[in-house]
Amino acid sequence: MPGSTHADELRDMMKEIRIHGSPLKLGLKAQLATDSKLSAIRYKKALDETGMVTSAVVISAPDTREGHEDTDETKTPEVQTWWKMNVGNDAETYEADVIERFSTNGAPDILIVVDKLLTGFDEPRNAVLYIDKHLKGHNLLQAIARVNRLHEAKQFGYLIDYRGILAELD
Repeated sequence: MPGSTHADELRDMMKEIRIHGSPLKLGLKAQLATDSKLSAIRYKKALDETGMVTSAVVISAPDTREGHEDTDETKTPEVQTWWKMNVGNDAETYEADVIERFSTNGAPDILIVVDKLLTGFDEPRNAVLYIDKHLKGHNLLQAIARVNRLHEAKQFGYLIDYRGILAELD
């Protein structure tokens, strides 16, 4: 689970997908904006465990000093372990592959990000933005713009705000 602070958001997300049928059933996609790399990875694990949706994580490379002082593999932080197992030494190819697959009818259904792809990423299939991070001003407007691109299968984009930040739009 993403942790006690994110468990409610994950439950709400799964409820929204079950009850409303979600745009995902129309071949559309969603982004989940999280507050940290660790949260992104934990959301991915939790979403995978539900078996309801497919997901992929696109984050910037972890700093090799993040979260620990020594290089003992048994103490490697979760983010670095995930990166090593999933991305490896070719982040550019990994990211390009995820983006290409996100633009198709297939997996992944949800793209989990922290900062990457919240601005300047235009994928018309992207219909839902789950927001579980603090955004404001220009960054908030840019993030919202991710779901307003035209696509024949969607009438409008959905914003699901778990942080109460949409009040910033006023």
